[in-house]
Amino acid sequence: MQHTTRSFVSLGLSLGLLPGLLPGLLLGLALPSIAARQADQPAPTRFPLPERVLHDVEADGTHWALGHTYKARAGADGFAYVPFLGADAPRNFPVAMRVTSVQVGGREVALEGDARVSADGDVWTLDRGPVDVVYELALESVEQIFVVDDVTAGGDVRVSIDVESELSLQADGAGLRFVGDHGEVRYSAAIAIAPDGCTCEVSAEPNDRGFDLVVPAAFVAGVDGPLVIDPVFSSGTVSGMPGIPSVSADVASDPDVGFVVAIERTFSATDGDVFLYTVDGPSNDPSGTFAVTIDLSAFSWEEPSVCGRDLDDEFLVVATRGTGQSRRIWAREAARGASWSLESKFALSAGREAFGPDVGADHVVSFFQTNVWMAVWEELDLSGNSFVRGRVITTGGPLSTPFGIGIPLAGNHSPCISETAGPRGSVASQRFTIAYLRDSATLGSEIVVDQRGHDGVPLINPYVAVPATLVTDVDVAGPSDELAPNGENPFLLVYGTRALFGNGRWIRATVCAGIETYGTTSLSEMSDEGRDRLQRHPVVAAEGDQFVVVYEESDDLNGPADMVMCSGSISNGLFGLAERREFFTSTPFDEVGPSVTTHWEGGSEFLTNAGFAAWTNDQPVDEIEGGFLGAYPLLTCGQQYCEANVNSSGRPGWIAAFGNSNVTDTKRLIVFDAAPTAPCFILVSREDAFVPLVAGSRGNLCLGGSGFGRFSNFLSNTDGLGRYELYFDPQAIAQPNGSVGALPGETWYFQAWFRDSINGSATSNLSNGVAIPFE
Repeated sequence: MQHTTRSFVSLGLSLGLLPGLLPGLLLGLALPSIAARQADQPAPTRFPLPERVLHDVEADGTHWALGHTYKARAGADGFAYVPFLGADAPRNFPVAMRVTSVQVGGREVALEGDARVSADGDVWTLDRGPVDVVYELALESVEQIFVVDDVTAGGDVRVSIDVESELSLQADGAGLRFVGDHGEVRYSAAIAIAPDGCTCEVSAEPNDRGFDLVVPAAFVAGVDGPLVIDPVFSSGTVSGMPGIPSVSADVASDPDVGFVVAIERTFSATDGDVFLYTVDGPSNDPSGTFAVTIDLSAFSWEEPSVCGRDLDDEFLVVATRGTGQSRRIWAREAARGASWSLESKFALSAGREAFGPDVGADHVVSFFQTNVWMAVWEELDLSGNSFVRGRVITTGGPLSTPFGIGIPLAGNHSPCISETAGPRGSVASQRFTIAYLRDSATLGSEIVVDQRGHDGVPLINPYVAVPATLVTDVDVAGPSDELAPNGENPFLLVYGTRALFGNGRWIRATVCAGIETYGTTSLSEMSDEGRDRLQRHPVVAAEGDQFVVVYEESDDLNGPADMVMCSGSISNGLFGLAERREFFTSTPFDEVGPSVTTHWEGGSEFLTNAGFAAWTNDQPVDEIEGGFLGAYPLLTCGQQYCEANVNSSGRPGWIAAFGNSNVTDTKRLIVFDAAPTAPCFILVSREDAFVPLVAGSRGNLCLGGSGFGRFSNFLSNTDGLGRYELYFDPQAIAQPNGSVGALPGETWYFQAWFRDSINGSATSNLSNGVAIPFE
């Protein structure tokens, strides 16, 4: 599939092309463009692991490291080498080692029981008193170095090492192999090194508990000072797919940092790790910048969700820890100062199987307020019933105990949470909007909405925002920094629905405010194309009243998919699209799981790169890709409806309305993808309708009533891309008997007419319609 990214960037209004228009009342505004920036960045952003060993430290002092082909662990109880045996390996197969005895000439060296672990860059030291075990970590291997302080008593030196592993220990010449069904670990032949540089081979002798390394007495007799024994670990043949794949991602934004992406990588089927990356803006290098490790432990961290606080450059990552019936919700805070720093990991859920987390941040700007986040997740009880729970978190850990969310019935699942909405500076007025699915006994699932204050206290009674239907997934967003212009704190639900029979999948949007639901629209119908494609996995991000929706679109459920976006805004209770379906990607690869965030606050330096989306491309190896969204803030004031037919441009004509919703200020109508360089003008009526192929035209009439007006005085040719613009005064709307003024509470309907041709024969065509409710 090949798609062309289309963007309607316009920084001027070109009033000279449309003679007779009203004075340039809108010259200070710019047309929105929230399009994939393929022209500026032909390759998607990617997130490779850095070319260095990565490190993590647990609260108990246990050290973890990740190279290209292994993990390693060092703690008071010893060392473990964990080979990467392919992401499809059913679990990890560590080789755990502990020195249990060191003998010099048959005499025991008094080892300390627990090792004291220290780290210096890529070097770990396990101090056992008279013997140190040092590990030098490289990308492809780990060098193990035993340092025996005193061998002056003479005789052979025997280091006994207990091994615990599911892999089978086998002799391999002078070295060892640890072999399993999915691959192996090689333990090279060791050498002994004297202080003067002399060396000799060291034999490895397997036994029923592990193996012994033996340095012959003849060599030890010539050693004056510490004796070093030096083998090397490395991963052998891997039966699974090489490379540690990345499988899921979530995106947050910050004015100082840019965009932050939390990425899960699969080390094995029971071990996922989470890392943070930053993305500052499009550049010649399309790679994200590695920031910090969130988790490297043997506990699997999956399904990461990340949210940042604008003021503090601090981010909270929430994830599912564990697998199967031992899943819990954990979190970790990361902050960027002169360098990235981490707080200790902590648990959010307790006592039950929990998964599917999402997190939102309180965005009040106040130097006197600590960071506040709220996380939500799904839990199962002992009977397998699902519930939605949440918790408030502040800097350093949880602030509240877990609490139930929504209507307390079984079958509540798949929660999502917006960032807080409300006037900046007012903590008391902040609210989190939480949406989740609730299974219905009649048909599929319904969407329930719950709103909580920054302290987790309920603000409204939970209510059903979308009645029972075949809903598959949901996301929610609301104004993230201020009250909406209409003062109602609106929020937008986007969700997937499916057909009762067959494979049909569609994305819908519902505008809500408080406990009021204004209406539901189909993004496919509003964008007026792609109705025959399957649409799934929508996500939405917001700033003020503006929204961008990203979703997956494919021709069949198991085939290649594209990442697609639409943008728009809420005005007078309606969601209007500013930009129709735009493709992030043009690829035969399978892509799933988008995440999107915005960065539109106050016209910052990120104005033209105001959003970022990430998704998983699973061919040939799962990798996270991303793309930028450009944006110029300008509200739509109408909602698209009806259906247009394809014209000679190859696409259906499409119309959008911009401006505010009052009855006095000039409005702007823009038509896209009409027939190129063809005569065009706008039709208008107080009623809508649908009349297919009206009066022999190639188009469908979307207007009703006994008569409708024509802005024929503004007849002009479309440009080479089929675009036409009209500015009109709401107090001078064309009608059959002369112009009239719109009144508050009225809705008017607009549509474009234009000349077209079929195989060289002249005809006419029409765009879809746009409804403008005035207030």
